[in-house]
Amino acid sequence: MPKIVIDRDSKKEIIRMIDSWKGKLSWEELCIYISNNLGLDNIVSRHTLLRHDDIKIAFANKKKILKETPTNNIDIGDKALEKAYERIKTLEAKNSRLEKEISVIKEQFVRWQHNLYKYNYDMNLVKSRIDEVLPDFDRANRKNR
Repeated sequence: MPKIVIDRDSKKEIIRMIDSWKGKLSWEELCIYISNNLGLDNIVSRHTLLRHDDIKIAFANKKKILKETPTNNIDIGDKALEKAYERIKTLEAKNSRLEKEISVIKEQFVRWQHNLYKYNYDMNLVKSRIDEVLPDFDRANRKNR
């Protein structure tokens, strides 16, 4: 059975790495960078990363931003101001990525809604059932199985 390299926490960290990436971005450079920062013995493959849609979206979005942004580095001189400038760039990349993810989710919702209607599901019944409250789950008192 293959070793699971990308879990929920490492996926968030990988997306953060992509959002804060500076300079030329390629899958090869990203794989090496991720492997070094996550302390992996082997270099994670591009195919492993491509299995995760949110990583694909983050990568494509960052590539687009890097292509559109001029590469001339501004030497401000003030370290705090330069750090703030970098923080702004990282937050802009994150914001752009999140907007793209929201767009994908909205498209998926509309597709599901259309398909439910197409197959003659009672939309009122679906709505009443899909909006049911989740049951409470007490993890503290859960017994190990």
